Amino acid sequence: MYEVNRSAFLLIPQEPFLHWLHSVGVRDVTLEDLQADANAYLTDPCDHVDDVWDIIEHRTAEIFAAELADWCEDESLWPDLHPDISKRMVSTSAPPPSSPTCLPNRWRAKASCPLKRTEMEDAVFRIRGYHLDGYGHVNNARYLEFLEEARWHFFEQHGLLGGLDGVQIVVARVDIRYRRSAAASDVLTVRNCVKTIELRLAVIREIVSFADSGKTAAQADVTLVPVSDGRSTEFPAAVFQTLQQMFRSRKTAALAAAALVCGLLAFILIPGHARTRLLAA
Repeated sequence: MYEVNRSAFLLIPQEPFLHWLHSVGVRDVTLEDLQADANAYLTDPCDHVDDVWDIIEHRTAEIFAAELADWCEDESLWPDLHPDISKRMVSTSAPPPSSPTCLPNRWRAKASCPLKRTEMEDAVFRIRGYHLDGYGHVNNARYLEFLEEARWHFFEQHGLLGGLDGVQIVVARVDIRYRRSAAASDVLTVRNCVKTIELRLAVIREIVSFADSGKTAAQADVTLVPVSDGRSTEFPAAVFQTLQQMFRSRKTAALAAAALVCGLLAFILIPGHARTRLLAA
């Protein structure tokens, strides 16, 4: 079996797009026709919904040009490809038309996100003045402190600290991506999940988000290894079993999300005969 792992979004034409079509001589189509036959776009697989939106924002002109070229190859007749123009003409967050073939795009983007939290309550941090650097935003090094505190919170909530039996859990690697700056009075939440678990290694995915908007401020994959007497060792059995159970829970959620995407794409692509485009990296 050949498997394609992609995230997806649907681009829904709006009334200004229909007006443009009329201006170039295409008059035998209605807005309902356009929205029922909207294009679905496949992107590289994204671990978080914000990653999908970043792709859309960064490649708006390319996507908009592809939509225009479907109807008119003469670029001199195209409107300006400026993002403000394209957002008025096509939407990735429009309310759903009555047809079930055009479901809200944010639902689709969320459904394609495999990292759903099932393990714990968020760790919460209110940004104070001492968290800031000379530029007025949270310094990048501060995020490492937030991530460490959130991991302690994670281990405490699941009763893992009492099962270590003298084994120390140390950080071997941190892969962090900074996405948005945080300022004084912002409230950040940190969600953790088990991304990888082996006998001598675990990778914890930590997502730092703004509490009010849900947008991602930073995302990190933290590799943890158990150490005893200065040497790498295996996780104690009880700790390993708990982490493995959380990993399986996350994987089950990912499969459920993938199944939902397949169902949504079946609604989108088959009844509406929509086209699918692959956005190459």
